[in-house]
Amino acid sequence: MKKARSKYSNPDFQFIRFRLSGHEFGLDVSAVREIIKYRAPEACEYPPFIEGFIRVRSILVPLIDLRKRFSLPPSQLDS
Repeated sequence: MKKARSKYSNPDFQFIRFRLSGHEFGLDVSAVREIIKYRAPEACEYPPFIEGFIRVRSILVPLIDLRKRFSLPPSQLDS
């Protein structure tokens, strides 16, 4: 019987791992273009889940706190 192969069984498979409110997620590293360091924005009048904006290659991108957006409890690291 032939064994099914998955791209995840490849030892060279690389992924980005992150946590959100105690849950762990991963993305294939090839799906990530870059990681941009966050800098605190000036205070603005936006919904509470909008943390601010960053400029990426001349495009203004909103920073959304998914924990706040989906009403998840704070994690231990946030305390």
